[in-house]
Amino acid sequence: MKFYLFLIILHCWSVFGQVSPSRVERRTFLSNSLGVEKQFKIYLPSGYDESFTNYPVVYFLRNHEDEWFAGGYSGRDGTALKEVIDGLIDSEIIGNLIIIAPNTGSTSGGYAGLGVNMLRPDLIYGTDGIGTGLFEDYIIELTAYVDEEFRTIPDRNHRGIDGFSLGGYSSTMLALKHPELFCSVGSYDGTLMWLDLDDLTKPWVDDDWWMYDNYVTNPVFNNPRDVSYLLLHSASNILNSADSDKLDSIRTVRFHISCVSQIVGGNRAPNMQFMSIMRQKGIWNRFEKGVLHPTASHTYGNADLHATGSLINHWQAFNGTQISTPGIVEFSTVDCEIGATTEVVIFNYGPDSITVSSIYNSEGVYQLEDVPYLPKTLCAGDTLSFNVEFNPLKNIIYTDMIQITSNDPITPISKIILHGEGINEVSIAESMPSTFQIYQNYPNPFNPSTTIEYSINKKSHVELYVYNSNGEFIRRLVNGIQETGSYNVEFNAEQLSVGLYFYELRIDGISARNKKMLFLK
Repeated sequence: MKFYLFLIILHCWSVFGQVSPSRVERRTFLSNSLGVEKQFKIYLPSGYDESFTNYPVVYFLRNHEDEWFAGGYSGRDGTALKEVIDGLIDSEIIGNLIIIAPNTGSTSGGYAGLGVNMLRPDLIYGTDGIGTGLFEDYIIELTAYVDEEFRTIPDRNHRGIDGFSLGGYSSTMLALKHPELFCSVGSYDGTLMWLDLDDLTKPWVDDDWWMYDNYVTNPVFNNPRDVSYLLLHSASNILNSADSDKLDSIRTVRFHISCVSQIVGGNRAPNMQFMSIMRQKGIWNRFEKGVLHPTASHTYGNADLHATGSLINHWQAFNGTQISTPGIVEFSTVDCEIGATTEVVIFNYGPDSITVSSIYNSEGVYQLEDVPYLPKTLCAGDTLSFNVEFNPLKNIIYTDMIQITSNDPITPISKIILHGEGINEVSIAESMPSTFQIYQNYPNPFNPSTTIEYSINKKSHVELYVYNSNGEFIRRLVNGIQETGSYNVEFNAEQLSVGLYFYELRIDGISARNKKMLFLK
């Protein structure tokens, strides 16, 4: 009887009362793995109290549980992750979900811990740490606790992980080690280790941030460093050394990795190396260019912009949204010395043939020699060889080496080159959509400008329109004949009112698709 009375009261509240707003709460639980109490912050969506719905969940890592939700951190103007989520949900770009921001450092808020097993808790400077070196057990335990205490959908297909800086390192490493836990992983400018701890921007030293004495990494990997233990927790090494079975499980995870634009003042270079290894392993990154935007820096405001895009990608993963998958053309590895000419080979092992129509260097950094006659069609198992000469006057570690333009199903893509004493790596991976693709604008929400990207697979008359929430015409961004390929257009709403807008792609006069975007100030 009491239960039915409760349902009647609940029903009356839902009809006549107000729905509870979204909120962020701090919670504490006792970690049996660590033997200490740990805190986390949890975002609960609007209507959580009145419903019986179960929700997907994303874990956002940084260090302290406050960092994703505090509006006063660098690059923010009073808003943080809660406002990002509320905006996406209110504009119906994503649905309701739960967000967890766990403490991954010391219980007193220090940096120690970082999200890996700690070998020497006694090396923590002035903090109590997380004690026992069982961080991964702690995260597994936390996911079980959250699934039990809150209305999550308790399976890996509805669980994602994301992070910024050290949190980006932790989220990437954990997803690679535990693909059975997470179906989706994001990272903004994660403090990733270089492959084999070899810093290619400073070839005379090892990975100095992780290898040498500092208050952050000493408690994590011992002092002096336990190198073998470091490599067990390096995302690039985990991925590069994965056997075929492990790779198959990793390929079930969707990746949303982005980084800053500049080499200095962030973690762009090791992130680019990691994304290069992803391509070599046939793993597609949803942030195709890798760099968040042309002026992206290592700030919390840019981390929020990353979260705007990654939350959309997480939501698509949870709902099984189909995404185009890349065709694979395997890179070759060649030795290269400064000033020397070396051969690069493209090897096609995919099922489709590829007709290469042009090869050229993009920045004058490399000279192409002995390029075979074009076009050249590569069937499965075929190779295409040409020579490049490294120009020692350009001190560039990562750059666009060449661009290879080819027919359907492979779109043009600038290759990333990795060089040192040295190895060059060239990869090609990106499918041409069967008809067209129009992507979610990024960033979204935006202020005041955003980028809209789309692809077409045949020469067409293309139009791109923007409408307001009432369906009234605002602006025509594109109107003309375009060749097969991928395009991006900037939309600036500085003179417009805040609110919801729609953009529509038309191909040869036929409306193809429209999407929503949210302008906030």
